[in-house]
Amino acid sequence: KIKKRDILKPLSVFFKNIEQAREYLIFNKSAEILAKNFIPGELTLILKKKNNKLDYVNQNKGNNTIGFRIPNSKLCLKILENISPIVATSVNIRGEEPALTSNEIKKKFADQINLIIDNEEEFSAKASTVIDLSKDEPLYIREGNIPFLLIKKILEEQQ
Repeated sequence: KIKKRDILKPLSVFFKNIEQAREYLIFNKSAEILAKNFIPGELTLILKKKNNKLDYVNQNKGNNTIGFRIPNSKLCLKILENISPIVATSVNIRGEEPALTSNEIKKKFADQINLIIDNEEEFSAKASTVIDLSKDEPLYIREGNIPFLLIKKILEEQQ
């Protein structure tokens, strides 16, 4: 609601580690390769869900996939060690640039949220790279800090 985001638009989930992600999602060979090379980091992989796990995450009831990340942030990983999985999204109003620091978050959202954790880490100016691996061929959704060409090269070399 705060982000003015379409409720049917899928959300992603942050896990504390790959082992936890495997409890909820079906990893194929491509997912294993990319996880080994880029996770934790700025990569979101879309995979098929196991059973009905995480059905509460997305309002689109026919969707049997979830995008997930394991962030490369000391603070996030510390939180995830204690509370995981967490539904996550970027820190921005739909269509606007993301907030990159605690101060920017306070300016945009302070009167609308209950807690802001001051942290020295700066968020990336780019969103994560998103790859859908839920079908036979990878579907490249959004290019972020990890270039599609690098991902394609690694998948070709390690398949």
